[in-house]
Amino acid sequence: MDEMAIINSNVGSVEAEGFHIPEETKLLALRCLKGEMSFDDAISQIISEYRS
Repeated sequence: MDEMAIINSNVGSVEAEGFHIPEETKLLALRCLKGEMSFDDAISQIISEYRS
């Protein structure tokens, strides 16, 4: 299973609970799985986006 399929599988479970996951957040998760970005940097970026 490729990285995006893993993300979509998990996102489907979360969205079934009533939460919406933006596409930008999915792409950040993909970058983390590929080792292009640290988890801490991704979380910081998500927090910054929600604050603005």
